[in-house]
Amino acid sequence: MELTKEHFDQQLGALNHWLGKIEQRMDGMATKTDLRPLATKADVREGVEELARIIATTVAKPMEQHFAELKAELAMHQRVQRLENDINKIKAALHL
Repeated sequence: MELTKEHFDQQLGALNHWLGKIEQRMDGMATKTDLRPLATKADVREGVEELARIIATTVAKPMEQHFAELKAELAMHQRVQRLENDINKIKAALHL
């Protein structure tokens, strides 16, 4: 193969053709500049930590309080049931 100006022009034309196709495919893709305002891993981590703090104060503590109240109600219910059983035993013993 002889290295002539025509050969180089032909190869350059082929490269330009493929470069044009690559540019067409990349037209819609984001660049580094486009991506800068988006969240980084550190931003996401910080957001997750903030969300965890919010959940801990708005959901977890009220839920703990709610369960504590339910536990107290259950203890009271059990106590009332024992008293009712005792009253029924007394009634039965007195034939009332």
